[in-house]
Amino acid sequence: MKEKILIAIALLISLSSCVSNSDNQKLDLRVIDVAGSIGKGRVVGLSEIASDISYIPLGTNDSSLVGTVRRGLFFEGSLIYVNEVKGHHSSILKIFNTKGEFIRQFNRYGRGPQEYGYISDLQIESSTGNICIRSFDKITEYTSGGQFIRSVNYRTNVNSSSYNFTKFCKLDENTYFLSVSMAKVNDYSVVVVDTTSNYKLTIKYPEAEKKLVSELSRAYSFTDPRIFNFRDSVRVINGLDEYVLSINKNLEIDTAFIIKYGEFKPKSDYNSRTGANSPVIYLYADIFESRDYLFLQFNLGSLAHKPREAKSGSGKKILFPITCAVFNKTNGAFTFADQPAYTQIGFVDDFEGGPAFWPIYISDDEYMISFIDALDFIQHAQTHKVSDKFKKIADGLKETDNPVVVLVKLK
Repeated sequence: MKEKILIAIALLISLSSCVSNSDNQKLDLRVIDVAGSIGKGRVVGLSEIASDISYIPLGTNDSSLVGTVRRGLFFEGSLIYVNEVKGHHSSILKIFNTKGEFIRQFNRYGRGPQEYGYISDLQIESSTGNICIRSFDKITEYTSGGQFIRSVNYRTNVNSSSYNFTKFCKLDENTYFLSVSMAKVNDYSVVVVDTTSNYKLTIKYPEAEKKLVSELSRAYSFTDPRIFNFRDSVRVINGLDEYVLSINKNLEIDTAFIIKYGEFKPKSDYNSRTGANSPVIYLYADIFESRDYLFLQFNLGSLAHKPREAKSGSGKKILFPITCAVFNKTNGAFTFADQPAYTQIGFVDDFEGGPAFWPIYISDDEYMISFIDALDFIQHAQTHKVSDKFKKIADGLKETDNPVVVLVKLK
């Protein structure tokens, strides 16, 4: 009898252990194992993550002509917003529908109380279509039709000499997140203010990261905090800290993801001149998040198994130790997405045969968006095996036309 009781206890312990392991496995879905994936990249097809791709030539006339697009491209409420960049600054939004037809221009640039300075940062609210613009000292909000709503003078209660703000995210009608450059070592990486510029929350920059910033020979962008919206929360990454924080509308802080750099995190002796020859990992460029995926880029230094091939201004091939990556939030799989072709990055277009695709924005309704210059679109159709649909669009373009927007629906 005693033996049966002991066996039963052992079985209970075993079952408890299994449940515990299962729970731990669920927690592990937060872990982005970058260090453990070194050398394991592959070319990834767009059809692995997406169900459809559309190419939308933006209508070209005197009113709709856009300059440099860069990262200023958004898609919300079935409208395409192009943040036109001229020179070093941008101040105008051109708005198109999904047929590429020009709808209107948005321009409230100026020095008045209901106007904005140049566009440092921009957010289109998915729920309302409201346009939120950050300039040097204020966030100005307008309806989708261009009517003024409010200005938030976010420097009113802030020592301007102490904070160099780099990005903003609006969370709700009374909550704005502002990230702070760490070129100067500050206590706080993110300041959260209300419409009157009063502090609602401050997020401390981790002590280990502050120490690294103070010991580096110069300022590096990888030490700056990153913030971005995801649904009803804001994500925060403090420099090279492994923990990706998530702050909800109640200003409750949780850990959304854990980026494992392992032994390859840059140390105080890091030097950009030898960076490509150093075994280091750090985030590069913007991060984008959908319901099921994270889209990231990493500088891998000497660990890059397939350095990115780019073209210099003089036309020569140059190499960068940078690679794209995708993290599947549903199963924890992390994949380095190898460069599929010279000068192209991201996922192979295995739908229409177009150039590789990498998002520059993801809407709340699960659309990724990017663009291709008209000349590049035409040349790709002439030099690659593409679908009849792609070729027909190329045949209708002129080299001087507006860019072609690429709209991808995630699965």
